[in-house]
Amino acid sequence: MISDIGIDSFQFSWNLFIKFISITMNDFNSYLILFVEINNHLHSEKVYSSGLYNPFIPFSKELSHNFRNNLCFLLISKIEKVIKIVNIPILFRKRVNGHPTSFKMSFGITALNAPILISDAAIIHDFDGRQSAIIIARGSLLQFYSYNNFEGLKLRSEYKLFGEVARIVPIHHISDTQTNILLIFCDFRYSIIRYIPKENNLKTVQAGNLASSSGVPIDPPFKIAVSPASLLLQLHQQVVQYFQIVPNSLLGPPVNCSIPAKHIIDFDFLNTGDGTRFAVLTEDFSQSTKLQIYEIDTLSQTFSQRTNNTITLQTDSYAIKVIDSNSLVVFTTASAIKVTLNVASPRQRSSTIYTSHPLIKFARMDSTHFIAADMGNNLISISLQDGDLITVMRIGPINTPIALLPFDDKNLISLAQSGESSSINLMGDINHLIAETKPLMVNCGSVKKIVEVSNNEMIGICGDGFSHVIRQSLIMKELASIQVEGVDDLWIFNDEIIVSVYGQTYVLGFDGEKIIRKERYEIINNEPTICFRQISEDDFIQVTASTLSSNSTRLNLGLIIHASISDYNVGILLRNENNFTVKVFDYHFNETLSLDLDYSAEEVAINKDYLAVSSWAENIVYVYSLSNGKIVRTFSDFSSIADMKFTTDYFVVLETREHINFFSLCDESVNIRIHCDGLHYSIIPYDGNDVIISGENPILIQNLMLKGFKFPYFLKGSHSNNKFALADDSKLTICLGKGFSMTVHEDRSFENNIIDTIQIANPNKDESVRGPNFVVATRKGKSLSLYVAEHPLSNLTHVITKEEVEPYIGMASIYFNSMKFVAIIFGQHLILFELCDDNLQERSKLDLSKVPFQISAFGSKFIVAFTDEFQLYEPDVVSHSDIRLKKLTNMLTQGSTSCLSNDDEFVAVCDELQSLVLYAYDDSSNKFCENARNCIDFGLSMCRVSVDDYFCVDHCGNFFQMQIGETKNIESSDLDILSCYALGDCISSMIVFQTPKKDSEEETATKLLIGKQNSQYLEVVKFDPPEQFKLLYTEMEKEFQSLGRLSSRGHRTVLFDNYLPQCPTMYNFDLLKMYLELDENSQQIIATHSLMNVQTAKQICDSLLKLT
Repeated sequence: MISDIGIDSFQFSWNLFIKFISITMNDFNSYLILFVEINNHLHSEKVYSSGLYNPFIPFSKELSHNFRNNLCFLLISKIEKVIKIVNIPILFRKRVNGHPTSFKMSFGITALNAPILISDAAIIHDFDGRQSAIIIARGSLLQFYSYNNFEGLKLRSEYKLFGEVARIVPIHHISDTQTNILLIFCDFRYSIIRYIPKENNLKTVQAGNLASSSGVPIDPPFKIAVSPASLLLQLHQQVVQYFQIVPNSLLGPPVNCSIPAKHIIDFDFLNTGDGTRFAVLTEDFSQSTKLQIYEIDTLSQTFSQRTNNTITLQTDSYAIKVIDSNSLVVFTTASAIKVTLNVASPRQRSSTIYTSHPLIKFARMDSTHFIAADMGNNLISISLQDGDLITVMRIGPINTPIALLPFDDKNLISLAQSGESSSINLMGDINHLIAETKPLMVNCGSVKKIVEVSNNEMIGICGDGFSHVIRQSLIMKELASIQVEGVDDLWIFNDEIIVSVYGQTYVLGFDGEKIIRKERYEIINNEPTICFRQISEDDFIQVTASTLSSNSTRLNLGLIIHASISDYNVGILLRNENNFTVKVFDYHFNETLSLDLDYSAEEVAINKDYLAVSSWAENIVYVYSLSNGKIVRTFSDFSSIADMKFTTDYFVVLETREHINFFSLCDESVNIRIHCDGLHYSIIPYDGNDVIISGENPILIQNLMLKGFKFPYFLKGSHSNNKFALADDSKLTICLGKGFSMTVHEDRSFENNIIDTIQIANPNKDESVRGPNFVVATRKGKSLSLYVAEHPLSNLTHVITKEEVEPYIGMASIYFNSMKFVAIIFGQHLILFELCDDNLQERSKLDLSKVPFQISAFGSKFIVAFTDEFQLYEPDVVSHSDIRLKKLTNMLTQGSTSCLSNDDEFVAVCDELQSLVLYAYDDSSNKFCENARNCIDFGLSMCRVSVDDYFCVDHCGNFFQMQIGETKNIESSDLDILSCYALGDCISSMIVFQTPKKDSEEETATKLLIGKQNSQYLEVVKFDPPEQFKLLYTEMEKEFQSLGRLSSRGHRTVLFDNYLPQCPTMYNFDLLKMYLELDENSQQIIATHSLMNVQTAKQICDSLLKLT
């Protein structure tokens, strides 16, 4: 046991051990002396034993593993007893899987939306035996569409998978009546699914792992070739894997074929029927390009190269397409070369092709005709003519596709990863083809940046006019709906809905399953209802086009054009030709006020003390006192008024677009103006001062903060006791509120292609103050425009336009000496602007020595980041108009810096080669020094600083949480990885934000929002996991399995070169949502295995999901 221990180390350790066991348990001072003695002699390695870590006792690396563990176990167990006896705080930190968790907090991650970008697609003509299916993968979402020329694509079903799909491959054995679907995932797992007609469902018939023990793995998408009998797949450099397609359209065992080359460019089967011969286009180590032919002996499972068929090609060859068993076409940048193999020396015939861009996707329309798409967004027709002639012609434009799927010999489907996907109809003969395209769908691009607008709203910028609004939203659960056109308004009355439609009033009810027609004789039904309110359990007030009525009383008033009912009274707007009159009645229909108006009026709103009248013609609102009938306040400066209401403490005016205004009834100086995008229709009272805004993008204003309302466009609505009745142009829906959660809403502007936006630095952030809050950068062609705007998605007023001669890098804003500055980088030029009177005024330009990749604000200074260093600048005010940037210092980094993030204390730098480093700034010396470092060599792509937590992501989409540890490395403190999570895809943006304080919280909660390259958003929340939850979560991971026999644990577990990092995995909160959606029997099984009842399990899930 001690043979590998140095004599000195062993002798000292043994002496310490003897000394330790001789110390009495009551002599705690002796234990402390022993701590110091050990710490002074032994160093540089942490102690791991029985899940305990003692930061005061680092042991030397020379000690054997068993000896260290045994000694440590005795030390710690003995010391714990002493500490228990003398009743002093525990000084040891528990470790989970070898890493410290000094506090109990953990992290939960949940998806806010489904992935959007398409990762692959395929068409199968006999998948279910009846009709063709278009299968689209969007990362972990698998969708099945039907298609015809009239309806286009129609979604039939979709499945959430525990894995990111890299490729979809139809496989069909010659003896099978159906085609199966091979799904290959980014982590090299695979699944084969099959439609089962008797069950009318999909079933996983084969699953496994395709990773090979030979070759270096490559990144997806993987190259694939398929024949009726076999499949070729490249997952590793210099290696292709061969699979036979066996009966029932399954895969046989893989056979590795090592290709002696520097790089495999392309490969395809030769059409021999048995799938035993294939062509490989390679680049060898002498930079020459060769075409090689391989043949497999299926009995011995060995490959042989047909050297007599090997030919050297032009070095710019990039693709091959097989014609038949003895000929193929090789594509170069300027020509298409037909190669014939059934001769002693392969014959080459070249045809010039007129395309300046490489061809990237091919669709085989018949044996001699291909349609291809190139990287320049061109659709190309390739025809193989007699006499080895190849004709190539451009037949139209196309958005770059990720899949080009032939539907028949004249129709095909082009599916783009982002942007527009379209159907293509080929018109004309083979020599004069024209492509007629028809849009099928439009997808946004990857998330480029996430910007915090407020503590409850973020904007995700995707480019090409696409943006995402991420908000906390009230989620709706639909109970029932009915087709109703022309709803003017509606109100909830107990369990009934009063609906005004086309000049009549109807009473509808809900029987628990569907909406039904009901009769109420005391309600006027032969006129449209203008306003309605329930005033007690059984009593109501109804205002129709001519009558004020209640359960027992009716009062005819003439032509009523608008009305408002408060808790105390009724305000009615009457019209007699061109004369307008406002009357106020109490609940007994006694008239308490009458005003003849000398202006045209459209709406009224009333409460206990005031009456508001709007005039759209004058774009003004007059507020009258009910005590004397005099105007006490006037409101104007509205673009146009959509609706107005009184709440408990505010008078609320909704503009048709952009804004909603809250005017305080107590303090005339308080005017809160909230930006809300889209077209608005009406205000729906919700609770106290909270209101719901109907329109294109329904929203909820709660506690004067904007939140989402998770329901599609609707015009009118009513709310009572968490029940909602909502009506659009053609449908009325009854819903229940399910609580709040973060949601993602897509916004598309055809005018503004936003590429970046930043919040203008402001030391006194007050959302109630009007004015510019953001600088927005948009691009149109080669012109880049800068705008100062109230909101990133508000109407933009032109400020500055520049020709983008040098590429736009980024911008940042600081507040310095009571001045607001914005610095923008174009190439090597750093331009400083000052914000004056809502305009950007250029103050100076600084030439940098090289091109940076990022600029950020560091307090009242700017940090400019390069790959090998970062530099610190601050404004130098020479005069009012001459303000320059002064360089304070710089800090050299590792040389491969990929991202920089900072708060007011630390600058975190993540490196492509050497993980994460923290730097601290010393104001007195104007220098940075290294404060902490993670010493694991793995490349990172992005990082963010969040108080004591440092979050970073590598290029594989693995997400890590780090903290500064108590141990030291050679340079500084250790940055320990405390938890991790496999996101499944690369990320493109990440932001730390704070959610508003809830009644049950003492302070705001810090969260993280992650934008993935497939435009899916993930929310990360910190929480303290109860012990019961841990048991429940373990059972969920065991029970839940997606289509493809895929487990959540395998999907979210981080792997470092096939080994697990020694830290816990963060919790997947999507499993909690899945549990709540299960049937009661399935919930019971999981809860029973977790040693709890279903109610407790559901309460745990609900309480944790409320954190999101």
